[in-house]
Amino acid sequence: MKKIKFLSAIVISSFILSSCGAKSVLPDANIACEARLKDYETALNAFAADPTNVNKCNAAKAATEKVISACTLYSVAQRKVYEEALKDWKCN
Repeated sequence: MKKIKFLSAIVISSFILSSCGAKSVLPDANIACEARLKDYETALNAFAADPTNVNKCNAAKAATEKVISACTLYSVAQRKVYEEALKDWKCN
């Protein structure tokens, strides 16, 4: 179940990455969001390649938290995707 949630987060992040384009009315906020999303994608891919690595798990979790704080233009539904992923995320 944990892997399904994790893989779902990767798919959703890819969708959100594509929706965070340069056509924003608030480009500075959009640039910060895009940077955090790139970090998030990198961290998730590293963790997916080595899911038993606690450091990579913690990095992916921290990247998720940064997306929530940086992507202020996200709707409540978009933010909830990340918040739900964090709720049950344990790095043991």
